[in-house]
Amino acid sequence: LALASFRAAKEMIGLARLRFVSPGDYQLRDLSRAISALNQLKPLLKPRLLKALCRCVTHDTVIQPIEVELVRAFADAINCPMPPLILSSK
Repeated sequence: LALASFRAAKEMIGLARLRFVSPGDYQLRDLSRAISALNQLKPLLKPRLLKALCRCVTHDTVIQPIEVELVRAFADAINCPMPPLILSSK
């Protein structure tokens, strides 16, 4: 499921050279370096990245509150404002 969601997001953003990294194949410092690098993106590319991340989260049509919080945290980490999201209870 994670790989299929990643592929959907990857297709949306159009970066063929991205690769899926399995849990256990990275450490917290790798995430920190990646966020630092992504924070250097041009301002207009950041919303595109967030849209791809949202595509990844919504791919399975079930949106967990933790997924929304992770997207918001990521948006904050790359200094890209994001409007509030309202989750349906359905």
